[in-house]
Amino acid sequence: MKYRIVLFMFTIVVLTACQQGNPSEVLRDPESPLGPDEIETTDEGYTQTNNPGPRTFGRNGESHDIIEDKKTIKKAAERMPDVQVVSVAIMENEAHVTVKVSTPLSSNERKDLQANIKSAIEAVTQEYEIKITTES
Repeated sequence: MKYRIVLFMFTIVVLTACQQGNPSEVLRDPESPLGPDEIETTDEGYTQTNNPGPRTFGRNGESHDIIEDKKTIKKAAERMPDVQVVSVAIMENEAHVTVKVSTPLSSNERKDLQANIKSAIEAVTQEYEIKITTES
C-alpha cells in the first residue's frame, strides 16, 4: 500500500515538473497590446519584462523614482498657503522636508501647519515617514 502511495506521489511530481504544452503559454497576456498570440522579445528566447528602460541616476546618485518623489512631495507641501519648500531629503524610508513660512506663527500654529503639510504629503505618497521642519 505504501509503495502505491509513494509511486502515485512520484508520478504527480514528475508530471507537475514536466509542463504539458507550450511553456510560453504561461507568459502570454491576453490583454497585451500585441495580442494573445504574440510575445514581445528582446533577444532570441528572452521575454520582454515591460521595463520602460534602464534605471537612470542623477549626478548625486538618486534614481529617477526618488527625483519624481521629491517633486511630488514639494508640490503637495506647497499647496499650503504661505509655504515655500526649501529642501526635500529622502533617506531610505524617511523624507525630511524643510519649509519656509512667510508669516510669523505661534508654536501651536506651527505644529498645526506641520501636521497639515504632513497629511498633504501622505495623501500623495505613503512610502515615507514624513518629518517636517519649519523656518520663519
